[in-house]
Amino acid sequence: MPLKRLIKMTLSAVVLWWLFTQAGVADTLAHLPPDAWWVVAAGVAIYMVSQAVSGYRWQFLAQALGFPGTVRQYFDLYMVGMFFNLFLPGSIGGDGARVYYLGKLTDRPKRQAVLTILAERGVGLLALLLLTGLFCMLPQAHVLPDTVTRPVLLLSVCTLLGYGAVLVFPFSKFSHIGPVAWLQQAEVYWRDPWLMARSVGVSLLVHGFMVAIHLLIARALGLDVHPVMMTIVYGVTALVSVIPLFFNGMGIREGAYQLLLGFAGVSASEALAFGLLWLAVSVMTSLIGGLFFALGQYKGEYRALPSQHSESEELVQESNPASTSSHSPA
Repeated sequence: MPLKRLIKMTLSAVVLWWLFTQAGVADTLAHLPPDAWWVVAAGVAIYMVSQAVSGYRWQFLAQALGFPGTVRQYFDLYMVGMFFNLFLPGSIGGDGARVYYLGKLTDRPKRQAVLTILAERGVGLLALLLLTGLFCMLPQAHVLPDTVTRPVLLLSVCTLLGYGAVLVFPFSKFSHIGPVAWLQQAEVYWRDPWLMARSVGVSLLVHGFMVAIHLLIARALGLDVHPVMMTIVYGVTALVSVIPLFFNGMGIREGAYQLLLGFAGVSASEALAFGLLWLAVSVMTSLIGGLFFALGQYKGEYRALPSQHSESEELVQESNPASTSSHSPA
């Protein structure tokens, strides 16, 4: 086992042990409903739907760069990525697996597969920050201290400014620089307003499914948390969970739930029980991704139709002529 992974697992275990010590193991388990299985089952079902929608988003974003494949194939790869999330750092560690298999199955350079992942994660992050930032300004968020709301609002503004900066950046003047030339291949993403609006809209739908799971868990635990507040809890927790210092986000995620739900009057043991149910939903969905991986549903070659080769793919080929030889045949 690599030393870094062992350190992350140890750090997650220590934080979880401390959280259980503070909340009380018996008190935490006492808050779990006797029929918790149906909450987990319903949460997994909603999560699977959200992953299917995420696969749809990834498919049309990848198609903008000339990648072939159906929504089902991208959904399969998404589930495989979730499975690898169980073993890789942060909550987005499985993205490396998605890059690997997308490049392999489409016979396209992995550096271009990375661009599709960055685009998909980027619009998801943009939608998450806009949603969370907007809700932080609503009256129902008044219980949160400025130390929570101000960083979210600052990140939201910085993200919008960053998007604006990308729109005016003169990529052509710096195309001789390797990283700039590589990013220029993805110019279609921020130059196409409809593609951006469509991506953000679908991302908001995905986040809506995640909030629905959170509200479902809260209802099962008898927690009286306003949907606006729960949306903020989900958004902030999702942001901190990507920090690659913990194993699959465990520890820091549960700590964030305790902190944020505490402002809504939820006790530490209740918040930790909430975190355990969410963890169960996430792990069970990821294990289903393991079935996708084991059964090989993600395997097979994608067959690109001639209609899939759009102007955006021609732009990619023009900006990187050497990559045309690695495209799968139409």
